[in-house]
Amino acid sequence: KGKTPKQLCQAIRGAKQDPWLMGTDAKSTKAYDGLETILRDEEQVERLIELDDKAQRQKAVQAPS
Repeated sequence: KGKTPKQLCQAIRGAKQDPWLMGTDAKSTKAYDGLETILRDEEQVERLIELDDKAQRQKAVQAPS
């Protein structure tokens, strides 16, 4: 199933929330932040969209009223 450009952008934003992909995980030796990795398959894209959704919800909760 194809993704919209908006969904792909959301997956890319979600990658920022993944310590392994960003190379900040203690076990990671480098960043895996290339588009070929971030958008490698449907499962990865879905997972990263979920990470972005979670980050956006957290920002909304923390935002001052």
